[in-house]
Amino acid sequence: MRKLTAMLLGLFVLFGATSLKAQNSVTATGNVSITIGTIAYINVTNPDVAFNNPTNTDFAAGHIDANNTVGIQYGSNAPHDLQIQLDGLGTKPVGDLLWSVDAGSNWTPMTTAAANMVSEAAGGMENATVNFRMNLDWATDAAGTYSGQITYTVVAN
Repeated sequence: MRKLTAMLLGLFVLFGATSLKAQNSVTATGNVSITIGTIAYINVTNPDVAFNNPTNTDFAAGHIDANNTVGIQYGSNAPHDLQIQLDGLGTKPVGDLLWSVDAGSNWTPMTTAAANMVSEAAGGMENATVNFRMNLDWATDAAGTYSGQITYTVVAN
């Protein structure tokens, strides 16, 4: 046993003790993974559309504009559409309610089916301001209250 120890000690001295250094660092590796699905977002501010009671002047003009605008912040991480629809207005035609996303330059009649307000928006966040107008007709608009529910939808394409 002494001979073996002496031989190992001799080899250690022969090849040098300096080749054995202290370990200063160690490493380890890992992986990262995330699956991101298609996400859509919508936030509607001031969602209730309000009209004053129409006057003779409003009926003569054939319409009345809403007191307020509706603000919509919407988006998706994919191309997307912003849609609008109305569930009804009682006995008043749904198409008598008009909307505009260009400050009233162009008006579009509401429908009970979803209609695109904005088509194929690029991925990202957007803002829209919606104006509303109600068509008025002396012959068909009987006294009463007409109301319905507006639905805004973001559809990722």
